[in-house]
Amino acid sequence: KGCREEHPNLLAFHEATRSTILGLAYNDRAQAAAAYLDEHASPYLAVSIDQGSVNAENFGVMGLPETYIVLSDGTLFHRTVGPLTGERLTVFQDKWSQAKSLN
Repeated sequence: KGCREEHPNLLAFHEATRSTILGLAYNDRAQAAAAYLDEHASPYLAVSIDQGSVNAENFGVMGLPETYIVLSDGTLFHRTVGPLTGERLTVFQDKWSQAKSLN
């Protein structure tokens, strides 16, 4: 539900910033994820399927969805837990602007 809730905001963010967004489908089937993105458009450069939840465990996923801002040197700059809506979206956009000045 959270991923679908934030999807229009991710599309708008991508349109406005032309940023690179990578997706990780967690607890989803590849065909279902692809069908949803085909129907609703995709802001993602690429989407990987998290087979066996290996990536979720490595990232320490606390809630879905989660969004990360990673600097060009690979440093994790910001993490958002929950859909990018309301205040979380505002904070994410502010952090994105800060991160751009560091890259």
